[in-house]
Amino acid sequence: MKIKYIPCFLIPSLVFFSFFNFYGCGHSYDKKQLDKGELYYDNTISQDKIEKLSSYINQCEIFNSDVHKARITQSDSIYEFSLGCSPQTYNSDQFQSFAELLAMQLSEDVFDHHRVMLHLTDDNFNQKITKSSGQ
Repeated sequence: MKIKYIPCFLIPSLVFFSFFNFYGCGHSYDKKQLDKGELYYDNTISQDKIEKLSSYINQCEIFNSDVHKARITQSDSIYEFSLGCSPQTYNSDQFQSFAELLAMQLSEDVFDHHRVMLHLTDDNFNQKITKSSGQ
């Protein structure tokens, strides 16, 4: 049977479901409320690492009025850590230097010397600047 045409009312539905399947379901994150912000994580991160990272964020007071969200995921042996912050913060040379040091400290203190890619992002986790632990 050969289809000659697709009814017009089906086209928006096909576009919507195609977009939803490819982008909407791609990655889901759980949220953990911390002292001064929120940590988002996915199923690639063990509960042990989530607790260790949460404790580290709280003890080091990483969250403040400019940084109040973080997200962690893992791909192979690389941890991808994102900090949601204001444009003034992620554009600051001083904060970018801090981010480089933070990536190295997270690698050593939380992630057993695995490589950490630290992304400075906006509040929606749109990547702006990336720093690496360099390993």
